[in-house]
Amino acid sequence: EGARQSEALLAVERAALIGRREREFIDGWWALGVPLLARREPDADPIGSIAVCRRAAPFTRDEEELLEFIAASASVSLEAIAMHERLVQLAVRDDLTGLGNHRHFHETLEVLVDAALASGDPLSVLLVDLDNFRSINARFGHGVGDKVLRTVGEVVRRRCRMVDEAARYAGQQIAVALPGIDLDGACTVGDAIRSDIAALDLRAGALKVTASVGIVELSERVASREGLIFAVEEALDEAKRAGKNHIAGWLAGSRDRR
Repeated sequence: EGARQSEALLAVERAALIGRREREFIDGWWALGVPLLARREPDADPIGSIAVCRRAAPFTRDEEELLEFIAASASVSLEAIAMHERLVQLAVRDDLTGLGNHRHFHETLEVLVDAALASGDPLSVLLVDLDNFRSINARFGHGVGDKVLRTVGEVVRRRCRMVDEAARYAGQQIAVALPGIDLDGACTVGDAIRSDIAALDLRAGALKVTASVGIVELSERVASREGLIFAVEEALDEAKRAGKNHIAGWLAGSRDRR
């Protein structure tokens, strides 16, 4: 009780966060704090701290050594967690765009399809394909092409909610899964993405980028991830046939277009 307001606790926390072990006795509180240090980077700033306080008595040397042992163990655990998270990100993220990668998208879509079928909630998928992307690489070079993909990835990310899953699907294609969004709502999102891409001003206007977008909503006729992917690829082909810089959307398994 009162520990959060203890000046002694705050004092040792502040000291630990700059790398010092401190003991304090203020206003009847005995406090002890130790830093959490990254073992791989001994000169780096602490990654955190552990601080304890009590009224009963000062901390003994054995208790100080125990807290130091706990801090060292916690530091190792935190480093292991951080390393694991970095490895997970490498496994599921596309290096160029920062979006998910192809494999992760398929795995996530499988889960979303099962959830949508169980709940009856809508699920839609977009497939965004940059028009004439090979000519961009041929004319301006692959470095510019990579910049275009990074920029388009950011455009897509800005249009996504936290629950959406966006991924670099293949080459110049970006896929987006929209849980809880029906076909009409997905067409609104897809057309906003298409419009945002067309409005990009790259290389002082010398480079014009457009995209075609295929859009489908999961239906009872197509109750699988594979069927949904096939349907969205067909919708994308229709958007391309319409003259590019277009969207095309329908219910998976039917030709109920929007």
